[in-house]
Amino acid sequence: MKNKKIYIGFLIPMVLMSCLAKDEDMIRSQWKYSGGYYFGDWLDLEHSPAQLRNDTLFRDAVPFAKLISIKKGYFGYPTKMELESFENKERGFYVDKGN
Repeated sequence: MKNKKIYIGFLIPMVLMSCLAKDEDMIRSQWKYSGGYYFGDWLDLEHSPAQLRNDTLFRDAVPFAKLISIKKGYFGYPTKMELESFENKERGFYVDKGN
């Protein structure tokens, strides 16, 4: 019984801490291509010409994709971003590689 209390006492703070990351901080990251429509090998939304405004991604002030979703990963699963091309409505997928 004591082991369960220790485990739960450790698990609850870890879960709460993982929820503290702001969505803006999560988006401003480096994203690696993982499948679907190809927008490029890497999308760096903090240090490159690509920028996110509302739900639209711009490259050199030209809109190129719509942000569909970001699914936060837990316990070894990566955070995933789904984009949709304005050009042909195809979807591309990227995984978060951090800053």
